Amino acid sequence: WDDSDDDSDGHPFNDPADATLDGGNHGFRPVGTMATPFTGVYAGGGHVIRNLPIQRSGQAVVGLFGHLQGAFVDSLGLDRVAVFGGDSTGALAGSASQTTVRRSFSRGDVTGATAVGGLVGVSTDLTLADVYTVTRITAVSDAGSLAGRADNPAVSNAYAGGAVSPLGPGGVLAHPLAHP
Repeated sequence: WDDSDDDSDGHPFNDPADATLDGGNHGFRPVGTMATPFTGVYAGGGHVIRNLPIQRSGQAVVGLFGHLQGAFVDSLGLDRVAVFGGDSTGALAGSASQTTVRRSFSRGDVTGATAVGGLVGVSTDLTLADVYTVTRITAVSDAGSLAGRADNPAVSNAYAGGAVSPLGPGGVLAHPLAHP
């Protein structure tokens, strides 16, 4: 899951040698950025990604997907994740806008600065249906089991467990902002 070709052998991913040359293995590189978001359909087919390492402390918009825009994610499991990022960090996505996540889950540890969630870090017009998360969330602020910060969320049939730190504003959806 290394994202750099430290040993210049032309193989940037899944190259064990890269992780040992300078210790700079940051794990999986999130799919999609704020500039080039993932905008398609990800049909997980009920598959589970296990032991996903993402070590990007201080970097914003971190998760399996960096930024989802108008996307649809269905039937995907993330088990035993270890995600470390900065602002807008989540196991599934750091950021999501006008996106639907259905029949999916995450379990593990997610750590970041602000807007940190078990599924999504920060979102606008996010629909969550038939999802769950059992994650340990650690953040400076805006920590939530499902989403760290949610603007106009729609949630149905969801379960959230695990520890959220710091306690205070947060919980399942930290700072949910609903529009009339």
